[in-house]
Amino acid sequence: MPLTHREARKRRLRMAEAVRRGDSITRVAANFQVTSRTVRYACDEHGVQLEKRPVHGRTLVILAALLDARKHKTGETLEAIGERLGGLPKQRISQVAMEAVRLGLLSVT
Repeated sequence: MPLTHREARKRRLRMAEAVRRGDSITRVAANFQVTSRTVRYACDEHGVQLEKRPVHGRTLVILAALLDARKHKTGETLEAIGERLGGLPKQRISQVAMEAVRLGLLSVT
């Protein structure tokens, strides 16, 4: 059964409060089974300021994590690497991995 407008607003408030407390957008989205865009909308709706971190500025950190996981054969998933790095989206980790493979920095095994 769909939520009423009031219930949906309360739910978005809980999402925004979770982000305000320090949970990552990715984690909140997973917990509420919504997209990260919905969580961002909830934060905007309820006045929660999101930290402006340049995603592309962390490419070397992501690459180091990918190489480390490969070197130590941890079997760590892209999602797990993203969470370990502060809630980065799987898509960004995958982009860096594909570019690293294209440049010959990471092998496909």
